[in-house]
Amino acid sequence: MRNESVKKIVEIGSKLSVFLSRNMRLWNKSSATKLWRAEGVNEDRRYFSIQFLIASLPMWQFMRANPAPFNLTSTVTPQNAKDEIRIKAERAFGDAESLIEKDIQGASHQAIEKYKEALAGWRELGERREEAITLINAGKAHYYMSEDHAAYDHFNESLRIYQMIDDSEGMAESRFYIACVHADWGNLSLARDGYLHAQDLWQSLNNLQGQARCKITLAVINIQLGDKQQAFSLYREALDINRQLGDRYGETAALNGLGYAYLEDGEARNAIATADNALKIAKGLGTKKALIPQILAHSTLGQAYTRVGEYQTALLHVTKEMEISRRIEDRRLEGYSFNNFGLIFEALGDKRKALDSYERALALHRDVQNRPQESATLNSIGYIHELDGNGCRALECYRTALQISRETENLAEETRSLDNITRVSRDPGSISGARIQRDLRQQ
Repeated sequence: MRNESVKKIVEIGSKLSVFLSRNMRLWNKSSATKLWRAEGVNEDRRYFSIQFLIASLPMWQFMRANPAPFNLTSTVTPQNAKDEIRIKAERAFGDAESLIEKDIQGASHQAIEKYKEALAGWRELGERREEAITLINAGKAHYYMSEDHAAYDHFNESLRIYQMIDDSEGMAESRFYIACVHADWGNLSLARDGYLHAQDLWQSLNNLQGQARCKITLAVINIQLGDKQQAFSLYREALDINRQLGDRYGETAALNGLGYAYLEDGEARNAIATADNALKIAKGLGTKKALIPQILAHSTLGQAYTRVGEYQTALLHVTKEMEISRRIEDRRLEGYSFNNFGLIFEALGDKRKALDSYERALALHRDVQNRPQESATLNSIGYIHELDGNGCRALECYRTALQISRETENLAEETRSLDNITRVSRDPGSISGARIQRDLRQQ
C-alpha cells in the first residue's frame, strides 16, 4: 500500500515539476506572472504546486534511500516493465487465437509467430501455467499444418510443465495430443496408451467432454486393429455424451467417426446418412474450427457414393474436400482427398488418372509421415499395377504395404496386404505370376 502511495506521489510530483519549470522560467517573477496570467493559472494553484513539491521532498528522499521497488532514472519501473511484458504476451496470445479463427491464407503461420512472442513473455515472467497453455495451442497450430515433429515437441514440453505444477487437466490435454501424433505416425500402441492415460485423468476430473474425445480417437484405433464392434460402441458412447453436453462440435466428430465405421463395415447407405447429418451440423456452426469436420464428412460421402456407383455426386464431395483442405493448409487431409479421387477414377476405369491420384496421395502421406495411409495407398497403387498386368510391381507395393502395416500394428491393412499378395501369387499361368511364385519360394 505504501509503495503504491509513494508511486502516485512521485508521478504527480514529477508532472508538477515539469509544469513549474515550463511556466516559472527559473523563478523569473515577471515572466512567470505573465505566463500564469496568459494560461489562467491563479495564485492559489501556484501556491498549491509549490507546497506539494515541498511536502513531497521527504518522499523523494525516501525513494533515493530505497530505490529497489522503482527505477528513478527511468520513466519505466521494474514493476511497470513486468506489466508491459504481461500485456504484450496477452496481446500476442490473443492475436494468435484470433488468427487461428480466420479463414485466410497464411493465418496459421502468422498465429505461430504470435505464439512465439507470447511464449517469450511468459518465460521472462516465469509464468509456467501460461507458458504451458501457449505451448499446447502453438502445438495444435503446427499439428493442423501437418508439422508433426514441431507439434510433438510442443506437446511434450507442455506436459513437463504441467507435471511440474501438478495440473491434471493440462496433463490430460498434453497426453491426448501426443497420442494424436503417435497415431498419425502409426505408433498405435503408444497412441492407445496415451489416449487411455488421458481418459483416466479426465475421468478423475469428471470431464465428460475429454472422455468423449478419447472414445472417438480410441475407436479409430480399434478400426485399424480390426475390432469394428468396439469402435461402433465407442462412437455411440461419445455421441451420447456430446449430445448430453450440448456440444455440437463434439457431436459432429462422433457422427463423422460413426459414418466412417459404417463405411468400413460395408454399410454405404448408413454411412451416407450419418455423414450427411454431420455435415449439416458442421456447416451450421459457422467457424473455421468446423471446417475440419466438414472435410471429414465430405470424405466419407465421397467414398460412400463411389461404392454405390453415384460417381458425379462422389466427385462433388471429394472436390469440396480438397478445396477446404487446401484452404486451411492441412496437407494431411489433402492427402486423403487424392486417395478419394483415386478411388473414383479407379471405379470409372480410368487407371491413368487413378494411379496419378494415388501417387500424389502417397507423396503427401510420406511427407507428413502418415504411415497408416502410406500403407493403404501402396495397396491401392499395387492394385492399379495388377490391373495393368504388372504383377511384379504390384507385389513390390503390396510387400512394402505389408511391412508398414506390421510396423504400425494396423491389422486391417495387414490383412488387406496379405490378401493382395496371395491373390497375385495364384496366377502361375502369367509371366508375372511365375516370377512371383519363384520369389515367394526363395524367401
